Amino acid sequence: MDSSLLRSSLTVAALGIGLSTGCGSDSSSSTSAQYQIVAAGGGALETTVGDAFRLSVVDGSMKPLSSAATITWSGPPVVVALPEGSTPAESALPAPGPSVSAMWVENPEHLSAADVSGVLYVLDAGSDPNPSVDVTATISNGATPTMKVTSTLAVAPFPSGDAARGHPLYMANCASCHGEMGEGGIAPGLNAAPDNVAGDPDWSPQLLGIVARSNMDNEGVSLATSMPKWLTLVGADGKLLTTQNFADIYSFLKTQGGSLTQP
Repeated sequence: MDSSLLRSSLTVAALGIGLSTGCGSDSSSSTSAQYQIVAAGGGALETTVGDAFRLSVVDGSMKPLSSAATITWSGPPVVVALPEGSTPAESALPAPGPSVSAMWVENPEHLSAADVSGVLYVLDAGSDPNPSVDVTATISNGATPTMKVTSTLAVAPFPSGDAARGHPLYMANCASCHGEMGEGGIAPGLNAAPDNVAGDPDWSPQLLGIVARSNMDNEGVSLATSMPKWLTLVGADGKLLTTQNFADIYSFLKTQGGSLTQP
């Protein structure tokens, strides 16, 4: 598969799934008034660092496209997860730079094409002022000629975490696998002890949520198949875990296994 594009035939159900909503003004622009890129969960086209932001395409009457439509997403690169157990010389994830670092993901060991279609993972805001990222959807619909629509997403900083909020979230969703203090159990350690996620300088707070919702690690290697599919799996409260939730969980983990006082 061409790793510069992500192709999928979208169903109406897939178009209706949303992970996050934004605030601010819609900055979409289109080469065709017939189609428009929108945030699948509603709201403006504004995301944050660390987000897995789901996009979809609607027609001129704001209705989802038919199941016959094929959408190819482009702009940021596609990262194809390496097989579980791979040991790459360097991470397959886009490196930070002046511009926003973002990616589409293919990880067929865990997530179907419909699961990840239109999901933009935002790794870093870069150093440029007013960070944003352009995404393009190429639409073909049976006999309809191929058409393109491009939109610009504003990118806000990674949200501040709160350990007090993160503690119950972690206990309800992660402790049974990763240990009550993030020390590790049937799954790897996540706390601030050396070599665990929150104590490893090769990790960052925003990577926790990206890894959990892409099912690949910070080097782009597919996780064990037992890893929950947090991109589509609801949490203990019956809702999808958000980027703010992962920021709070990471803040809690930073208080465990290191020199900070436990909550």
